[in-house]
Amino acid sequence: MHIKHIMTFVVLSGIGWLIDFAVFGALVSFVHLAPFFANYISSVCGAAFAFFAFSVISTKGLYRPRGRELAIYVAYQIASITVFSLAIEFISRLLGPYNFVVFGLVVAPLLAKVVVTPFTLLTNYVVSRLLIGVFSAASTAEPAK
Repeated sequence: MHIKHIMTFVVLSGIGWLIDFAVFGALVSFVHLAPFFANYISSVCGAAFAFFAFSVISTKGLYRPRGRELAIYVAYQIASITVFSLAIEFISRLLGPYNFVVFGLVVAPLLAKVVVTPFTLLTNYVVSRLLIGVFSAASTAEPAK
């Protein structure tokens, strides 16, 4: 793995996470959505940004996801977002006694999101590298004769 790829992933994922976290915070604090649903919506925003930014910036526009590739990525994201949304909901409920508001933001769900984030970033990095590696290998393979 190249350090450049890792750094690009970290920066783009970080921007995606900031988008995700801001939308999540707004949804749980001001719209009063349950953490599960707020995370689902916010994660889709962050994942969409990260996917398209990564496919354009990291690969200098050379990587264009095809239908099958995009379908696999979307299926993975649906599964991942569902699992991590459940985890955030669960942790938020565990933190319920410590749930208070600071500067208008509801704290417990935000803390739960922070706890889950490293696992989300790690799994997204591993899966995205695997998918790009698999699809790059498949696209450069010689056709059967």
